[in-house]
Amino acid sequence: MILTGHGFVVLYTYKDFENIPEKVKIKDANNILDESEIFQYKKGFNKESYSGFANWFRYKHLFMKKNPLGLIVIY
Repeated sequence: MILTGHGFVVLYTYKDFENIPEKVKIKDANNILDESEIFQYKKGFNKESYSGFANWFRYKHLFMKKNPLGLIVIY
C-alpha cells in the first residue's frame, strides 16, 4: 500500500516483529479485541481457520474507529 501512494499502513498485532518498514505504524491489537478472544473454527470446511475472528476484529475496528481503512492482523 505504501508503494501505491498511501501515506502509511497500520499493522495491528498481538506480537512484536522486527524489520517492519519505516512507514508502517504498529498498534496493539488488544485495544480492539483482547488476545484471549482469538478463536479458530473447530469443524467444517473452515476448520482451523481464523476467518471468523478476523471478521469480528475488522467489524469491531470499524465500529470503534469509524474509519474504513483496510487493516491487517498478524497473530
